Amino acid sequence: MRTNMKIIVNKEGNIGSVQDQFNAYFPYLKLEFYGLHDAMVKSTTVKPFMDPRYKLNDSRKSVKGGEIAVDDEMTVAQLEKKLYETFGVHAEVLRKSGNIWLETTLTSGWTLHQQNVMGEIIS
Repeated sequence: MRTNMKIIVNKEGNIGSVQDQFNAYFPYLKLEFYGLHDAMVKSTTVKPFMDPRYKLNDSRKSVKGGEIAVDDEMTVAQLEKKLYETFGVHAEVLRKSGNIWLETTLTSGWTLHQQNVMGEIIS
């Protein structure tokens, strides 16, 4: 079954509302946002994820509102790129593994469906 959804970003809304929309479709995946610029992200292994209570327009002044279509055949890399290009926010998809959340950096070419199924199997 193919999952089609829309992520709606209201720049007056908080990060948690966007995360909840994503998690409703992909329960074994987590969408995290961080506010560092590209050059800074490459120079550190720890990304300071933003508190879900923060409003998007408080975290980055360049955040744009709107919506994007997401389906389960989209890869993690495609989603992260689309979020940045559309809304101007840096995001990362994490996959559940037991009681922890793993970065999907090495498997960013996997589809959201593949990631979610793997998270379900491992958890």
